[in-house]
Amino acid sequence: MRTAMILLAAAVSFSAVQAQSPAQHSTDWAVPLLEKCRQHLDNNEEGKAVKCAEQILEHDEKNVEALYLMGMAYVNKAQNASMFKKLSFAKKGKKSWLACMDIDSAYVPAIIALINYNVQAPSIAGGSKEDAAALAKRLIKIDALKGHTFLGFVYAQDGSTEEAETEYKKAVSLSREETWPRFNLAVFYQNQARYSESNAEFDNILEQEPENAQALYQKGKNAALSGKNLEAGKLSLQRYLSADYGEDSPQEAAAFWRIGMIYEHEGKTDSARISYQSALAADRDFTEAREALKKLQ
Repeated sequence: MRTAMILLAAAVSFSAVQAQSPAQHSTDWAVPLLEKCRQHLDNNEEGKAVKCAEQILEHDEKNVEALYLMGMAYVNKAQNASMFKKLSFAKKGKKSWLACMDIDSAYVPAIIALINYNVQAPSIAGGSKEDAAALAKRLIKIDALKGHTFLGFVYAQDGSTEEAETEYKKAVSLSREETWPRFNLAVFYQNQARYSESNAEFDNILEQEPENAQALYQKGKNAALSGKNLEAGKLSLQRYLSADYGEDSPQEAAAFWRIGMIYEHEGKTDSARISYQSALAADRDFTEAREALKKLQ
């Protein structure tokens, strides 16, 4: 399901914990309609998703799944709306999620949606980092792993890096089996330009899951950004190109672009040029590779 929030930047570190809408709250008759709503969201048919949710709510006004999906539809609809309508749709989305919590204060998908919204939305649309932090602390009492993860996210977005690191580490300590909490910590280090610490976390992930495509890409990205561990970074990106990385992940063009950056660090201009050309062959509209190639002319 597409879960874009207002002004939400690409946050790949949260892909593993994005809220899905479970059906255990709903009666049997509503389940097919809820699935239809999700399909409309997957197809970017927000208006149809809203109408589908409304159909459920006409018969069951306290159906939290329908309210949650309606909120997703409104906020996603705001992405492509005019400035005037953007604000209206965004506020309707938030209102839907708040209604979820009025019915079930422990409904995790709505809590996560509201955390994201409050972090990313401007204050004029009802965004509030203070409210986001309070929601994350509430989430800790319901699901400690996700709660500490999202509290780390809130602190990181607010520039409170020490507090963010503490929360991400708490999440890692709570789950040795799952790799996504460590992935969040690794990306946090990457965003702080702490590349050696980031690589150490990605290496831990790859030791547990050697074919983890996202860790392979991000390790290569670290090399491209830092100019260090170049050969290991290049090999990681080459492995990524052969991996099953999915349509929501960096695509072939991005990997070739990063490889080109590594070649530039190595002073191999001809190899860099070939990599940038390969990126453009994969995606002729890939601006970063086109600009990098121009600089080499």
